Amino acid sequence: MSLQEASSHDHLAQPERRGTPFQRRRHARVSASLRVEYRIAAEPAVPEVPAARLARPGARVRESVATSVSGGGLLVSTGERLPVGTKLAMTVYVPAATLAAVLIPIACEARVVWTDIVSVERPDEYHCGVEFVTLDERDRQRLVAFIQATEATATV
Repeated sequence: MSLQEASSHDHLAQPERRGTPFQRRRHARVSASLRVEYRIAAEPAVPEVPAARLARPGARVRESVATSVSGGGLLVSTGERLPVGTKLAMTVYVPAATLAAVLIPIACEARVVWTDIVSVERPDEYHCGVEFVTLDERDRQRLVAFIQATEATATV
């Protein structure tokens, strides 16, 4: 299909239901600000000791923020470009259902499915879409509960 044909079919690419955009994802997605720690899975893990970090900077745990979350993956803001296909060992911290001040760590493995620079003015900031490769079912349910609670408060 040519670009001209694609643009003439834009209404097909973004179907609508009763005046609202149709959700094409398998999982509901919400805006959030969740602390994330990750390391590139191909890198060997090293103890979190300052000397070890300096000796093997590639294996360090990086801190980031997930700005969008679903049961299938995250939108993560990073200070580095992560190539598509990169496997990550991640910990996502979600508020506990009963006490928001308590953060529950959710460990998972994820894969980068897309990456993009935030803007030309900020060349060292990237957005990465990651999908969960392995996520314990109990942790997935915790994530879904967080998403549902966030949706409920957003509609109030």
